[in-house]
Amino acid sequence: MAAWAPAMSSARRANHADGDQVRPARRRPDGRTDRCKRSAASRSRLQSRGRCRAPGRTAVMNGWLALFAAGMLEIIWALGLKHSDGLTRFWPSVATVTAILLSFAMMSLALRSLPFGTAYAVWTGIGAAGSILAGMVLYSEPADPTRLFCLTLIITGMIGLKLNSPV
Repeated sequence: MAAWAPAMSSARRANHADGDQVRPARRRPDGRTDRCKRSAASRSRLQSRGRCRAPGRTAVMNGWLALFAAGMLEIIWALGLKHSDGLTRFWPSVATVTAILLSFAMMSLALRSLPFGTAYAVWTGIGAAGSILAGMVLYSEPADPTRLFCLTLIITGMIGLKLNSPV
């Protein structure tokens, strides 16, 4: 038995030839209807936007969380390139290639539900801003006002893209 009651009105059921065969929309406990129980076209449009799950699939990771992880891995592989001395040292090179592959995997997960341009810009922004900060902290690179202002512009741009994203 369903956890919530069908939301099909009696008028709609009367207009249908065989009302018992109709799969009614379900109403959730909070009173809203389940968006994923609509027509196939509507359901696929919602699934492509990441707003409901495909039948039999569970949401493993939020697109923004995957994008953040991909950006952090981009910082790690940029640092790995520095430590691998041009990929000539074995273990730092293995760590760098692993971080690259994981970063690309997380980015591909993020692209399932986020717009391409927004996701790519935020991904590279996280990597760029994080690499600048890592250089300042780990390698004593200059932290002059111009660099900090440009870093602020990158971060502001990423926040603006996130706030204007349809997802």
